[in-house]
Amino acid sequence: MDSNSRIQKSFEFASEVSKQLITLSTAAIAITIAFKKDLVGGSSGPYLSLLVIIWVFFLLSTLGGILTLMALAGELVGGAPAETSGSHAPHESRIPTIYRGNIRFLCGLQTSCFLIAIILTIFFAFLGVKQAGASTNKEPVATSSGPPPSAPWPWQPPCWSGGAGGAPTVEGRWGSWWLP
Repeated sequence: MDSNSRIQKSFEFASEVSKQLITLSTAAIAITIAFKKDLVGGSSGPYLSLLVIIWVFFLLSTLGGILTLMALAGELVGGAPAETSGSHAPHESRIPTIYRGNIRFLCGLQTSCFLIAIILTIFFAFLGVKQAGASTNKEPVATSSGPPPSAPWPWQPPCWSGGAGGAPTVEGRWGSWWLP
């Protein structure tokens, strides 16, 4: 493999990584906007603020990716000729590389913003699961007409009784159920 094809491959790989991160960032923004009502409900509290921060980092990642692609294209073209102390010397050809400072900075910006957004998204999901778990761990309300029978242990074994029309029902800690 000659050096020109290696250089071309390195630019293709860098371009593809940048495009994939742009795609993932915009998809994450689109999905979270589409399901915003399910994610934060009607609240405008800390969950919505965290979601907006996540969107900002995904947008910064997308912007960094677009600028990275532009820098890669500019590096391949070679840029404008350098002017030297009043003389019009011909442009010295330089070997294009993906390791120029502007490309490394923009690629680093894109990648770090994407990683921060992903970490914040995982944290957001953890908070949502934790909140959902806290709201569903309430004791079920009994559906029977009387107070539940007391038991010497936490679990109450069911008590058999006759229901409406003599149909058998089970009365337990969380109400009564009709048995066919």
